[in-house]
Amino acid sequence: MQYVKTGKKRWEIREYDVEDEVIALHSILFQISLEDLYNKVDFEAEQVEEANPDR
Repeated sequence: MQYVKTGKKRWEIREYDVEDEVIALHSILFQISLEDLYNKVDFEAEQVEEANPDR
């Protein structure tokens, strides 16, 4: 999820859920794909830990 300021006291929420989508930060001229951002995250390991919180 990305919050983008669009005006005084105005914000826009953008949701990303497909790995080939690109997040752009226009204030610093930067963009990155979700795939690159999360390339070393093992989401399957995260799900196992949530299923077994006592481990």
